[in-house]
Amino acid sequence: MRARQSRYNPEKREQQQNRKREQSYRATVLAVIVASTTWRAARDIAHDAKLTYPQTIFALFALHNNAQIARTGHKFTARWGPLGLDVKPDNNFQLLERLFNGTIKR
Repeated sequence: MRARQSRYNPEKREQQQNRKREQSYRATVLAVIVASTTWRAARDIAHDAKLTYPQTIFALFALHNNAQIARTGHKFTARWGPLGLDVKPDNNFQLLERLFNGTIKR
């Protein structure tokens, strides 16, 4: 007599739990950013969200790609904030660049 196959798949269960964790990371980070009124560094967001830095970075990139949060700066100087924050250009070159790229409302 054959042994009965189990329907339990540990790999599939782990994938589902990882998806839930990622969504909760994103929700936690989004709540921290929406509550802030200034641009914030990823380390500050990680500290307030009580997440590790890699978890926070993963959530920030996912939220930014989904157009739920705004980002200013690049790489190590990046600051994150809610979509409504106003970005003030450092110089005229940045103002012209934003104007040509269509990020300034006319």
